[in-house]
Amino acid sequence: MTMHNFHWRPLVTICVIILILSSCGKQYNAEVTVKHFMKENLNDASMLSNVKYAKMDSTKLVTVAKIETMRMEAAKSEIYNSSISYPPATPGRKLYYLRVNYTMGEQPHSTTFYLSEDLEDVVAFKTN
Repeated sequence: MTMHNFHWRPLVTICVIILILSSCGKQYNAEVTVKHFMKENLNDASMLSNVKYAKMDSTKLVTVAKIETMRMEAAKSEIYNSSISYPPATPGRKLYYLRVNYTMGEQPHSTTFYLSEDLEDVVAFKTN
């Protein structure tokens, strides 16, 4: 088979499908991590309802100082416990972020969660 006879369209289609599936997997993993974090760290997780996740994105612009500030603000939250355990903040690494809209009782909330590059840990969060 020569290069002139090779049909690139099927190969390109397969590559696009693989990319789409891998990005869906990352979104799902981020949602699972955030869901677990919320259940473990909300003062009353039984009041959690109407959870809606936005599309995940990434950033390298969040500094260690900003992470520490978010953690200190989170400790003052009325709906999350004040003694949350986080992984160490590392400067310059890529973080993923995921905004979540939800209800606690009758009160609507919106929170942005920052996740480690492997999507295994919530590094910090902020209320919107």
